[in-house]
Amino acid sequence: MGVSQWWLYDLVVIAIAVLCIWSGLSGGVLKSCGSLVVGIVSCIVAGWFSGSISESIYDSFLKQSVQSTISQKLSEVDITDNIRSELENNGIYLSLDNEQIADIIDGVRSQDSAMQQAAAMFGINTDEIDKELGEAVNYAIETHGDIIPDWAEKAVSNGNGKIKIDSAADVAVAILRDDYTRAASEIENSYLRPAVIGLLRTIVFICLAALLSSILRTMLLVLPNKRNSIMGTAVGAAFGAAKAALYLYLLVLLVRCISSMQSGEYPFYSNKTINQTYLFRIFYDMWK
Repeated sequence: MGVSQWWLYDLVVIAIAVLCIWSGLSGGVLKSCGSLVVGIVSCIVAGWFSGSISESIYDSFLKQSVQSTISQKLSEVDITDNIRSELENNGIYLSLDNEQIADIIDGVRSQDSAMQQAAAMFGINTDEIDKELGEAVNYAIETHGDIIPDWAEKAVSNGNGKIKIDSAADVAVAILRDDYTRAASEIENSYLRPAVIGLLRTIVFICLAALLSSILRTMLLVLPNKRNSIMGTAVGAAFGAAKAALYLYLLVLLVRCISSMQSGEYPFYSNKTINQTYLFRIFYDMWK
């Protein structure tokens, strides 16, 4: 599906708006109001449970395989040289072997006075050690792009092109000691886990909201169809428009989720395609 088919987005917006408003016109105030309440309640309940469900899915089915993949990639590349090079570029020149550097980092982070003195002897500025290690680890991982999947990096960096690892010093220590299992665990926990769970939460929220809405809407079938006044018809149409806005919000979430998971393989979901739209772009920009 190519970029030239951007108009499909606007067509979907028109279809949702027309169907919802028409449903509001024909259903009247009672059913239209009930349908809107069902949609809102479904979204609220889905929001409550989507986080815990997403974490359970990730921990049960994805966590171990993600850690194994990262550990294997780390063992295949010489990432320690990149860390040392980046430290030197930031003014930290070390004549120590990797194990000694790891010991100093551990000591500095645990406020070990002996290690603090040792670091000072070798010209290590302990006040800047975490910051410099963060830059070094970020640089090392970025120069080996196959360690982290592109879609996950894009999701975390939000297009800024910079990896942010909170436990960079712990990652550096593990890599310097060739403890790739620990390094993979740190990278997975502080980098990939939030990204994947964020994506899963969006997907689970949309699916759960749709499922709950379908179940609850069956209850509306028992409501009577009454002849409405002009005012009742207008109010019903307004409720229908509000319901359309709710559905469009879910659609925007879904498109954003798909867009963040792909790296140019599907031009239909790219920002270039979306920016060509007229109606969909309004809602896409509104709910950033």
